[in-house]
Amino acid sequence: MEHLNTYHHNKLAEELVKIVTDFNFGDGCVIRPVTSPDIVEQIKQTEIRGIDYRAKTEPENGFASVFEGLAFDQEKVRSQSFAIYEQESPVGVMSFVIAPKTWIAEQRYFMRENGGVRVVDAKAVTGTELPNFYIIPAWTKVISTHRLKFAIPGFRAFTRVMTKIQESSPQHTWIESIAQGQFPFDKKEELVELSKRALNTFIPEHELPFNLKLVGKNNPGSSSTVKMAKVMGLNQIDNLGSGLTLGPVFTKKVA
Repeated sequence: MEHLNTYHHNKLAEELVKIVTDFNFGDGCVIRPVTSPDIVEQIKQTEIRGIDYRAKTEPENGFASVFEGLAFDQEKVRSQSFAIYEQESPVGVMSFVIAPKTWIAEQRYFMRENGGVRVVDAKAVTGTELPNFYIIPAWTKVISTHRLKFAIPGFRAFTRVMTKIQESSPQHTWIESIAQGQFPFDKKEELVELSKRALNTFIPEHELPFNLKLVGKNNPGSSSTVKMAKVMGLNQIDNLGSGLTLGPVFTKKVA
């Protein structure tokens, strides 16, 4: 319990720390909230690579620092990460994000239709209105040598955190989980450029840098994301793919 009171005046963030520190990951293992650049750098030196692209170490326009912890903030994307250490080396990370309507409104997806795709926004996910908040289970990874060891305690810790966040949710909050798609990540700028076309633009198949069959398909490495989404009771949106990787989109209304 030595890491309590890390997030000053942030009740939700402190409650999440209490939850994860209750879990036993084995001898020599401890969970530490990611509250300093040093921890982030240590994680980057492992095969985990990082915490999440939305978890910023420095505040940016529309983003609070990950070191401030989670909150339902109408103006900023908020994030919180936890590193699992064995001795003094990080061997796993769990990250969570809460995004407000301003961020949600900017997100783009591809809806597969006959002969092409249509550029759509989050209304294709949630219906006629944009939600006030998305709860996003973000970058969560364990190094390959520890996957079996941490499978059960990691799953329990993750689901307990998600439950607590949901219990704290204000009205018009949804969960969104997107699994990595099969479009090459190093070519994602091609998708980004397509997604910048006007909302509801139809793009015919001959203009696309991908096969329509890839829309809404996850790559093998993200199968755990798909499984976790189903365990949490999220539903996949048919024929919809991420604007970054074409991966499947899972969602559920919380409040």
